Order: sequence, then structure tokens, then C-alpha cells
Amino acid sequence: MEISASVLVQHINSLVWGTGTPREDIFARWCQGFRFSSLEPTALCQETSGPCAVIAAVQAAILREVLCRRRVGLPIPTDFDSGELLVLSLIEIFETVSHGERNSTFFFFRWDGSFDEGAYSGGKTPFQEFVDGLKLVSLDSTDELQAIIMSLIPQIMSSYGLLCFLYSILLTHGLEDVKKGMVGETDTLIDPTFGSASQCLLNLLITGRSSPHLFDGERTLSGFSKPHFVLRSLSPLRYRCFFFMYLTRPCDKIPANKNS
Repeated sequence: MEISASVLVQHINSLVWGTGTPREDIFARWCQGFRFSSLEPTALCQETSGPCAVIAAVQAAILREVLCRRRVGLPIPTDFDSGELLVLSLIEIFETVSHGERNSTFFFFRWDGSFDEGAYSGGKTPFQEFVDGLKLVSLDSTDELQAIIMSLIPQIMSSYGLLCFLYSILLTHGLEDVKKGMVGETDTLIDPTFGSASQCLLNLLITGRSSPHLFDGERTLSGFSKPHFVLRSLSPLRYRCFFFMYLTRPCDKIPANKNS
């Protein structure tokens, strides 16, 4: 059965924000694009608190691309093309969440702002304006994905760029798969009170799997002589580190919503 884009957006909204409309101040924090620093062409800027998980994941992909460019036979350039790095990094995350299959079906949301301005004078919120302007594109290969991202770079760097990327990633991974990795049906990927991203979302962007735990008990960490005190090597360097016992014992899961 074919499902319209509007229905898919409703399901994504439920996972991201919950069943209600997000607070305007929290939604406003997430209304930012991927913008590079004028001082460091490979460094992304974060304008407000909230979307740090998404920005950090993309930043990690950018740094990985810079450090590993030789894997495709390219020398590390002295003058970085920030737009090219952003495109390659976003594609890498898409491939990760699509279970590593290069020719998977990818979904990308673009925002069509070509509306009659008078249509929004009736009291629509910025969130409603964003949702109403989303247009869905289905892509059958990485090459098609790269082409659409390249064509939308100005939009990706504008106000709704980060949210369009987030919605695209969730749909590409599969909404049911995302939901399975969440703690419960009432949980959201963005905290409704503080506006921060959940551990599930961060793990999805980095590993391709949504999980509320840093160590999920399914992967073995090797290379350590003891099953605990992973960060003990920092002690001789006299770093003053504060961390939970959960972090020093990989065999233990980190409970969801654990506060420091």
C-alpha cells in the first residue's frame, strides 16, 4: 500500500517530538543548517544548544573523510572544499543507516518554501510551516543521492537543513527499526523539556543502529587485560576525568536517562 509523504511525516514527528506540537523555543534551536566556521574550513558551527548529537556525528564523518581521503587514491588537500566534504560525509551516514548497502533505497526530504506568504498569516507556527513545506524524494542509488544533495547544498546549509537531514536519515533507516531501538513507545528522539537528542539518535548516526545503551552487550571490546577501568590509562597523564562506573565497565549497560 502506498503511503503519502504527509503520513510518513506524521510518523516521523511522533518519533522525534512526540504526539503533540514541540515547544517553539525547542523547535527553534533545531532550525539551523550545516554551516562551516570561517576560521576552520572543516569545522561545523553550532548556533544553539540541542542538535549537538547530529552536528557531532556529521563532524566526525567529516574528520574521518579528511583523514582517510587516501583510501580512494586522493591526496589530503591543503585547501579543503567544505561543500564537497559535507556531501561525502552526509552520504557516508546515509550508507551507514541503510545497513551498509550502497544501492539501497534512500529517502531525502527537501523543504519547498515557495508558498503564498498570505497563507501563513492565519496563525501557523514555524513548526507547521516546516512540516507543510516538506517534499519527499526517493532515490535508488548512492549516485542519485549524491546528485540531490549536491543540488541542495544551499538549502542544507540554511535554517531547515539539519531537520531535513534528520528526517531523511530516520526514514532511510526505517521508522519501525528506529522505534525498536528506543526504550519505550512514549520516548522521543528529542527531549520535549530540554531539547537535547537521545542516546538512541546519536548511536544511530554513528553506528547505524538505534540503541539507548553505549554498550549493548552484543559487541566484545578486546585489547584490554582486565574487564574494567578502560579509562585507567588516563591516570598517568593526570587528567581529571569524571565518569560513571558504567563507563569503566564495558560489560555493564548504561541505563537510559541516567543523569550526572
